[in-house]
Amino acid sequence: MIHYNTTNYSFLKVHIFLKKKGVKNNAFFLELYDETLQDVNPLDEENLTDEQKQRIIVELSRNPWYFLREVCVFPDSGRYEAHLGNIAFSYCALNNINHYVILPRQTGKTAGEMAIMVWLIYFGSSNASMMLYAQSDDKLDDNMGRIKAIRDKLPSYLRLNTAKDKNGEVITFRALGNTVSRMAPGKSEEIANQKFRGRSNVINNYDEFAFIPHIKQQYQSSVLAYMEVARKAERDGRPHYIAITTTAGYLNTKEGVYAYNFLQNCLPWSEDLYDVTIDELREQIRNNAKNDYVFIEYQYWDLGKSDDYFQQQCKALEYDQDAIDREVLCKWKAVSTVHPLGQQVLSLLDKNKRSPIHTVVLNKIFRMKMYKDPETLDWSIPYIIGGDCANNVGSDYSALVIVDPYTYEVVATIRTNMFSTMLFAGMLADLMTKYFYRSILVLERNLNGATIIDRLIQINFSLAGRIYGPMDEKTKQIKEFGINTNEQSRKMVYGQVLKIAVDDSYDRIYDRVIIDEISALIVTRNGRIDHPVGGHDDLLISYLFARWFLLFGNNKDRYINPLTIGCMVQEFDKNKGDENKMRSIMNEKLSDISEEAKRKRKENNKSIVDTEVTISGTERIKRQKALLERGDLKDNSNLGGGIANLNRVKTTANDVFNSMYGMMDGRYDADMEEQMERQADGGKLYTLDPDEMKKEEDSLYDEKVQMNDYNRNMHDDLDVKAKEMQTPVQFMRTQQSQMDNNLNDEMNYFFSHLR
Repeated sequence: MIHYNTTNYSFLKVHIFLKKKGVKNNAFFLELYDETLQDVNPLDEENLTDEQKQRIIVELSRNPWYFLREVCVFPDSGRYEAHLGNIAFSYCALNNINHYVILPRQTGKTAGEMAIMVWLIYFGSSNASMMLYAQSDDKLDDNMGRIKAIRDKLPSYLRLNTAKDKNGEVITFRALGNTVSRMAPGKSEEIANQKFRGRSNVINNYDEFAFIPHIKQQYQSSVLAYMEVARKAERDGRPHYIAITTTAGYLNTKEGVYAYNFLQNCLPWSEDLYDVTIDELREQIRNNAKNDYVFIEYQYWDLGKSDDYFQQQCKALEYDQDAIDREVLCKWKAVSTVHPLGQQVLSLLDKNKRSPIHTVVLNKIFRMKMYKDPETLDWSIPYIIGGDCANNVGSDYSALVIVDPYTYEVVATIRTNMFSTMLFAGMLADLMTKYFYRSILVLERNLNGATIIDRLIQINFSLAGRIYGPMDEKTKQIKEFGINTNEQSRKMVYGQVLKIAVDDSYDRIYDRVIIDEISALIVTRNGRIDHPVGGHDDLLISYLFARWFLLFGNNKDRYINPLTIGCMVQEFDKNKGDENKMRSIMNEKLSDISEEAKRKRKENNKSIVDTEVTISGTERIKRQKALLERGDLKDNSNLGGGIANLNRVKTTANDVFNSMYGMMDGRYDADMEEQMERQADGGKLYTLDPDEMKKEEDSLYDEKVQMNDYNRNMHDDLDVKAKEMQTPVQFMRTQQSQMDNNLNDEMNYFFSHLR
């Protein structure tokens, strides 16, 4: 049953939050097996009967959530207080999922992990060897003390340890065969490598991971032994996991860089993962995490803490900005460095971090974090997809950032380093057709980017019209798709583009990884802004490519109406949070822009066509005669063949692209040649009927106007086609339905997790 009448209201608050957010599996932590205990207070020892005490012990042996919710008490803060952070890492621990946790100070990350270990030692496991790691002996003493303190706060009938059990640097519980030990860090890399090799503990807890000396050697020397005992524990149905908790570290120390890169290789946690089975969760971890971990991070406001909490922590830290950034705002940074954007900007960015509203799994592999509700998102907007491509073999990441061109909001992000370029290209093709079906791709043309572009065009040739390519200033043509970067362009992106983007959009970047990558930037010795050695900037550079296109793309008018770029920025500032009002204003503004653009196009078309087609009959005859005199046309009999060989049909990708977007110059030349051929076929090169010429000119004029209007209104045709297809939301619902078809109802779903 669901224990709705629990007196620990913090669990009810989390339940209500998850339910409002649309999470189906929103009450697993309120489970109660023995219904007779629903109105029983297990801490009221004096008023409990022996039968009730026995029932409580049985419930505790089966139900860890009952222990945390009803029984666990911390000596310094009272009853266990549930929030999104400790519910998430407890869920992972109790389902044998390795997890990496960063939470603000004084929100119970270490205490919560120790509470789980108390349940495992005295109620939930047997014959288990557990190990605590930390950066110092003092920290290890504190954590061992937490375990003892939580145990000693239990009612006497639940303190099952005896005098025979050890209670010093090693804690034992002989009745179940469980042991907890501690291990101080090695004093050198060599000692760390030797000291921790072969440690076969089924439960491992690393506290302050980013500050443990020689953590790379320590972790790597012990993890292989853990993997072996974990396989055996999995086979026997016993608990096993590695828990990592830490404060954000320094990015110019070896330990900090290793810890930061480690978390980058984890699967980011999101609440939608509660709604997949444990097997499906493990599959997503295998597909998206290089190290088989999930990464759990929440800011203080996510945990229900107010600004009073923030002020109290600042005061306790003596307003030390470095300590506040790392311990309260969870910001990774270099020691004693001045950030190129300034601390005030970084603070604004941090305050506007968001958790994804929704996560979509593309092609059953790639996770797209969405920061706009897919139910209300206007999918018809020509979103800009900035992309940075890597080789996807576990080092750098391939990343995509989808930006709203009207408001500059980050709408969604995708990041992976686990799968082949071909799989990534297939996902990107689906993204641009099934979801953001009018999007424009701005992709770096490195080796992998060029391969992806070629593959996209192979999959769906029409996508060529939505892949950006800069225009050659001399030929006014596109030489190749994608953008090439060099030292000069990178300097511009990390200089002017970065500053503009952050200054005008600090409150709409949202994504934690992008903001962390901005915060980690340093100024090198030669004055260049860059990520630290061993760091990443994949998502950030993808975001900046999208913003560069909107700011400086030299032929962006081929892809998007320049008048619409940033057209909703001021309205966004005025109407934050009011999606309906924003959409109404946007539709009205875009309608006005469209009408003005049509009027200007009509005037421009008439001017261009009038100039091009008002060539007199005499001038046209002179042109043909000149061709004959130059030898390009030998005589009337070969006239048709000669003109047919004037490259009337052009097959380069660039000309295909131009024809798709109504670039009529080549088409108009071919039309003129065809007119000449018709005259040449009749053998009357110098006898052109004026009435016939007038008809041809009128025909050319009408066709020119129609083709211009058709190409300029191409997006309207896409809208019509899109309406005939499944909308992205319908497509996601279909996927979700397929994923949930084995679930009969919410309770059965819950039990499938617990068992």
